Amino acid sequence: MAIKSGQDQLAGPDCAEQRYHYLGLTFMHGHGVSIGSEVSGGVQNVHVSRVHFKGTANGVRIKSNRDRGGDIGNFDFRD
Repeated sequence: MAIKSGQDQLAGPDCAEQRYHYLGLTFMHGHGVSIGSEVSGGVQNVHVSRVHFKGTANGVRIKSNRDRGGDIGNFDFRD
């Protein structure tokens, strides 16, 4: 699952991603929960709980760089 919110220098508005709740999911293969890499609109209030990862490369992956980053925060990961 990837959470993104826009990329600099592309047409269209970059909207902040807010209020994500993921409960009781199973991720198989891939990267698990990924935030980024395009987050120029920001990402806030991500809550993940009771999640199982089976065969994923990562559990939680937060990725960005200086030319793609916006304001991110208030992440809660448990169980």
